[in-house]
Amino acid sequence: MKAKQYFKQIQHLKLTIMVKQQRIKIYRQIASTPATQTYSALPKPPKKTNSVMERALICAIDLEQEVAKDITRYSELKVQAMELIGKLEDTTCQQVLLLRYFENKKWEDIFTILCYSKSSIHSIHNKALERIEEML
Repeated sequence: MKAKQYFKQIQHLKLTIMVKQQRIKIYRQIASTPATQTYSALPKPPKKTNSVMERALICAIDLEQEVAKDITRYSELKVQAMELIGKLEDTTCQQVLLLRYFENKKWEDIFTILCYSKSSIHSIHNKALERIEEML
């Protein structure tokens, strides 16, 4: 796996967790909102169907279990990535990778923070990725 893909995988997993957490929040809101009862002269169906509140709660619980697994995987990947970055001898390489992939900084911000030119930062970034790929 390429180093850039490796770091993007970690970012993607973080985003996935955030989206699932937002869905859980919405399901929980639905589950806690009392539904209005409708009465009808028609007989009830022979098969019991789950209420909207019950389905929402089941979905929230299932997603919470998925998120717990995702968080464990995310933590493992992040620790592994931090260990790899820590093995880089050049602290500027470390800073570029941390700013770009863990603080989600734009290139312009990285140029400004580290006081390097655009071409220098891109060169440092490529060098750092090559070193990480050697370690993967």
